[in-house]
Amino acid sequence: MSFILWRTHVYRPSNKALSKLIRVGLASAGMLAALLAARFFYPAFVGLLAEAPVVSAAAKEVAIVLVCAAGGALYPVLLFAFGGVTPAEFKAAMRRKKSDPPPSADLP
Repeated sequence: MSFILWRTHVYRPSNKALSKLIRVGLASAGMLAALLAARFFYPAFVGLLAEAPVVSAAAKEVAIVLVCAAGGALYPVLLFAFGGVTPAEFKAAMRRKKSDPPPSADLP
C-alpha cells in the first residue's frame, strides 16, 4: 500500500519523516542484534541461573523475564542513540496539555 501511495503521488513522506523512519529502523536492527545475541547466549544464561538456589526450579522462566526486561530497557536507549526520538520530542509527548483534565483521585 505504501508503494502504491508513493507511486501515485497520493502520499509521500517528507525527508524529515523518512530520516526518522530510517533511524527507527536502525534502532530496530540494533534490537534484533541484541535478541540474536540473547538467543545465542540463552543456554549459558539458563545454566547460570539454574545454579542459583533461589531460582533453580524456574530458571527458564526467570531467564525469559530478564531478557524481556533487558529488551524493554534497551529499545528506548537505542531510539535515543540513533536519533529516532529526541529528548525534546519525548518531553513534548509526556507534557500534559492545558486542555487535558487533571488526573482524578477518585476511581470508579
